[in-house]
Amino acid sequence: MEAIAKYDFKATADDELSFKRGDILKVLNEECDQNWYKAELNGKDGFIPKNYIEMKPHPWFFGKIPRAKAEEMLSKQRHDGAFLIRESESAPGDFSLSVNSRRTSRPSLTLIPRRMESWASVGETLSTSWITQTPTGGKGLATGRPACFPAITSPL
Repeated sequence: MEAIAKYDFKATADDELSFKRGDILKVLNEECDQNWYKAELNGKDGFIPKNYIEMKPHPWFFGKIPRAKAEEMLSKQRHDGAFLIRESESAPGDFSLSVNSRRTSRPSLTLIPRRMESWASVGETLSTSWITQTPTGGKGLATGRPACFPAITSPL
């Protein structure tokens, strides 16, 4: 996940990471400490104070919207692979991934458990071999190579 620095921060210990206001930091771990995150900037990593940054929202996450709204939004997209992730209605606490495909009349859906061992970090690229587990569509994508799909960047 990415964050924007709200203030300058000068590291005072070897395990801390200095940054300037406006820098974009890659947050590596939010669970080390309640006041500090592990982050990376320009190939260096270290701890940063969480109150000095603002997390950037993901353009593909739409929170709590109904399945019908997700399908409507994706049906307006003209390219295969447009996707969004939303909070699941049928399994509270989990997520649903909807992927647009011209081969089917409606977007394919799959459930993403909130705590999944193989989900290394939110924001990392999904592997196409994992995408094939969608209940509809997705066949033929089992290449095992990383895949990035174009996303809807704002609600329509």
